[in-house]
Amino acid sequence: MQKIKPAEVSALLKKQLETADIQSSFDEVGTVLEVGDGIARVYGLTNAEYGELVSFDSGLQGMVLNLEEDHVGIVLFGPSKGVKEGDTVKRTNQIASIKVGEGILGRAVSDPPPFTFDFKETGRSFIPLATLSSFTTFADLSNSLE
Repeated sequence: MQKIKPAEVSALLKKQLETADIQSSFDEVGTVLEVGDGIARVYGLTNAEYGELVSFDSGLQGMVLNLEEDHVGIVLFGPSKGVKEGDTVKRTNQIASIKVGEGILGRAVSDPPPFTFDFKETGRSFIPLATLSSFTTFADLSNSLE
């Protein structure tokens, strides 16, 4: 029987570790507690942020809108029949946002483009609430609409 040399084993292990493709990732996941009226209550997403997009097992996406001490409330972006109690929900670490420019002024946005409603004939301008946080005062907001 051939004698095993520790130096050879160490050298072989070092070589394999140097060429190994080791990648790790951490995904924060939660569990659906209940679903109803287009809202899912989810336990386990303790670091979720308000307005953050999440992804369900079924591929459906949602947005965190209610941060409670022991669960979060998520509005679903589609029919809730694909989401059930016990399903897994994964954080995306992306806050929901849309780009706003001249083309969006004078429109009310209720769904992702191109589903917008024009209100130009009334002379009123509407902008999504998410963009209000980028203005420090109402004067800044009104100046941007001129």
